[in-house]
Amino acid sequence: MKKLLLSLITAFTIFGLSAQENMVFGPCRDNYSNISIQQANVTYTVAAKISGNVAKALKGNRLTGMEIAFGYLKQAPATFFIRRNLDDSNLYSQEFTVRSERYVELSLDTPFECDGEEFYIGYEFLCNNAYYTPVAVDMSANPFPDWCNLKTKAGDQESDWQNLSANFGNLCLRAVFEGDNLPGAILYPMETVNPPYAIPNQDFSVRMSLLNMGAKDVESFDVSYTNLSGGLKTIAVNLDSPITPGSIQDVDVNGFILDNEAKNVNLNLSISKVNNETNLLDLLVTETDFDALLNPLPRKLVIEEYTGIDCGFCPRGYVGMEYMRETYPDDAILIAVHNYGNDPMSCLTYYGWSNSYVAGAPQATANRQTRNNATKDEFIAAYNQIANHPCNAKMELTADYKDDSYNDAVMKVTTTFNEDIDNSLNKYGLAFVVTEDNVGPYMQLNYYSGGSQGAMEGFEDLPSKTPLIYNDVARHIWGWNGKIGSLPAQIIADQENEYNFDITLSDVDDHRNAHVIALLIDREKGEIVTGAKNIITNAKSPEENPNNSVEEIEDDIVIYGTPTGFSISGEFIAAEVYSIGGEKITVIDTAGEIELPAGLYIVTVKTSSQTKTHKVMVR
Repeated sequence: MKKLLLSLITAFTIFGLSAQENMVFGPCRDNYSNISIQQANVTYTVAAKISGNVAKALKGNRLTGMEIAFGYLKQAPATFFIRRNLDDSNLYSQEFTVRSERYVELSLDTPFECDGEEFYIGYEFLCNNAYYTPVAVDMSANPFPDWCNLKTKAGDQESDWQNLSANFGNLCLRAVFEGDNLPGAILYPMETVNPPYAIPNQDFSVRMSLLNMGAKDVESFDVSYTNLSGGLKTIAVNLDSPITPGSIQDVDVNGFILDNEAKNVNLNLSISKVNNETNLLDLLVTETDFDALLNPLPRKLVIEEYTGIDCGFCPRGYVGMEYMRETYPDDAILIAVHNYGNDPMSCLTYYGWSNSYVAGAPQATANRQTRNNATKDEFIAAYNQIANHPCNAKMELTADYKDDSYNDAVMKVTTTFNEDIDNSLNKYGLAFVVTEDNVGPYMQLNYYSGGSQGAMEGFEDLPSKTPLIYNDVARHIWGWNGKIGSLPAQIIADQENEYNFDITLSDVDDHRNAHVIALLIDREKGEIVTGAKNIITNAKSPEENPNNSVEEIEDDIVIYGTPTGFSISGEFIAAEVYSIGGEKITVIDTAGEIELPAGLYIVTVKTSSQTKTHKVMVR
């Protein structure tokens, strides 16, 4: 059998359903993807089966038309066919023309009379370009039975029929039926959205995406499910608004109950009745897979952002991270990893993470479970998904200086699990991080300047290189993938596990702006379970701690904050003063004192030989 090498390209199309007096039968979504075998001069034959109870219920009705989606190709002739079996001769055939990346509506010259027996519908055509991706599929996770069969022929090499549903979902074709007795109870569970977790003996809900492929409005339905003991239970659902023929509706089904304490939940769900009639798809089962938690503990969202000052699109990540700081100060742990390009804030110890988890900038991971493009909306979505999904552990963290040098500290981490765990193979380990706020200013490349890339929270009004102060800057990470031996080999439920870890603060400019972070890593999955964050107890200012001073002298220019503003001395051409948001406040050309309200400012000083930026804190 010839092996198929399939490529996937996403496409989107919107089509119009036939009038409601007809029945449009087919499971494919409006959004579809395309596949091919990446070879020229190939004859594709695809087919879907009208089977079982549906075929019986269609007896006496007529197949009058088709809606067939195609991927990327050039206009070409094709043949629609109806067969009793895949390798049989055609019961009916009709020529038509395929169209690229759209649905083709085909009206049958002679309607096909359904006799109650199973049959296949499909099409065949020659694709002459290896770069085309002609076959449209919907990538459904819960494919319709026998709705994605493919056979190819190239020269004298012909493949066997292959059912590709498990990999690619459903073929994107729909059959239009007419008749006086069209079936109404055909409700297809396209997708099930698992709940974050469930607690035994407490109600929980499951969201189901349902497609009405019948000829009548769906006003009620029954969901049958097997619980963990193997028994069958049923939930009756009455809809506030009906699911009209051909439409999809998301429904939250309430009232599921677990009656034992298994950790993993696998429920088999089916739609058993529709409008009190037996659903013709009652044997189509969709599965759930989620956790049952006896004592759920709140989870911290941990965002690790890959960014850099030489990344022109990274202002969007800056906007997102600042929003998360302000909106979720207690529930989100933020770490900005400036390892893109030659960034002065780069963190060499974080390269293990950035090389393993990201592929460009700006990008970010959420608890190392998902990767996103570092936008505010994606950060919010990650918070809703992860912070609302409890976990099996909680953490507490403190940090104190080791001695009067104020350059080394001890992180004291207490981790408590809600279950007994065999950790002899180091499934779980701790990572330790130091971040710093109010770092800079540095000149950030800004592709949003001028508005050609759209609005970005005011960055469209800032220069193409704009001075910024950065927060949550990663300064050092120890054991980025979980330090072996940082948790005991045998973890006891509800028992505190203490671990002390020595850290250096030599990479931190101002200890008062530093935060220490502990991360609980699931080393098997490569995910962060949860985390904890704190400041360093009795952190010293640069003036109080000579080992932690910030040099603010450039050539003969000295800038320092005063109680009422800041002072600048030395010879220079001009000094521009900006707010932390990038707004220009004033320009001066002589040394002296400037009065300003308390806050953080950026001063860009131009001399005859260079331009330097400085961060000034007015207290």
